[in-house]
Amino acid sequence: MAKNTVISVKKALSFTAGSLALGTLICQSLSWAQQSVPSESVEISQQIQEALRDSETLEQFRAHPGHPENILHRLIESGKSTTQVCEILQNLKAETLIELEEPLSHADATPLPCADPLAEKIANHWESINRKNQIDTLRARLANTIGTPKTLAKTEAIEIDSTKREVFYRGGLKNGQIALTFDDGPHPTRTRKILDILASRGVKATFFSLGKQALAHPELVQSAAKEGHSVGSHSKTHALLTDLSTAKGYAEIRDGHDAVTTAMKPEVSAPFFRFPYGGKNSTLQAYAKSQDLTTFFWNIDTLDWKYKDPKVLIAYIKKLIDQEKGGILLMHDIQEQTTIVLPQVLDYLAEKGITPIVFVPKR
Repeated sequence: MAKNTVISVKKALSFTAGSLALGTLICQSLSWAQQSVPSESVEISQQIQEALRDSETLEQFRAHPGHPENILHRLIESGKSTTQVCEILQNLKAETLIELEEPLSHADATPLPCADPLAEKIANHWESINRKNQIDTLRARLANTIGTPKTLAKTEAIEIDSTKREVFYRGGLKNGQIALTFDDGPHPTRTRKILDILASRGVKATFFSLGKQALAHPELVQSAAKEGHSVGSHSKTHALLTDLSTAKGYAEIRDGHDAVTTAMKPEVSAPFFRFPYGGKNSTLQAYAKSQDLTTFFWNIDTLDWKYKDPKVLIAYIKKLIDQEKGGILLMHDIQEQTTIVLPQVLDYLAEKGITPIVFVPKR
């Protein structure tokens, strides 16, 4: 297992120090742990699966009581000690634990005492999935069911005049043209993987980065720009802006783009913006336009946040491409399963004769 993969996951696994009552460490009996841990772990798994089944959009998933972040919050606020929380998390199957990786990474300070085994379990799971996917792909090619991938068309750049303050859903793209877009990064390891995959095929894409993430990993947004990709903004913290006050919504748009612009230096950010969850109203849209930002939505939602199994995900993406035939394709560079299926997505674009599109600011 790659050492840096474990380290990357380990860094994410921490909790807010004040959220866990240390006094309960000696107040709960061993019998409680033995009797309650398995049932709580099963219940967590069931709640997450129910949330995934019930949700057709990321916004719906985030609001569901069974969203991993909501589950983790309830677990912390229950007054359990860090030891008890670790027992519950370590008892989860890897398929469930990976759903909790992102909310765990949002915590503020104190590492969990079980950070090492949790990190190793997550990393082992993804490496096993990735290896299986590679073997399956190779086996299919050797059996001549796929064959040698066709050459992918050269990426075409479409200039966007930000002074027009347009709002795009399909991007004005014709059938046979697809713009790859990636949200929520940069991620400390996965964004680099995606950049490397795109570079290996000569494909350019458009990234919508969170302000806080860009400031945390400025080298990645700078690399994306240097490698020919466009980098716009996606708010500062990925809040649902329609749930905020007008002033706070404005600040998320303004401060998020300012943060990306700062992180990009000496490279230049694109005056492009995407609303978190696609959540907007007329007031927020008008403000984005007042900031000379072109707004991008999408018509091909891969649901890569929902489908963790690469086989399920790539099948779903192929189905969408066949249905839509062109437009703006949404993925997330924070998702490991996205890094696993991206080569297959590019193969499918080549197979279908689809031209990749990158949006660039008009100079």
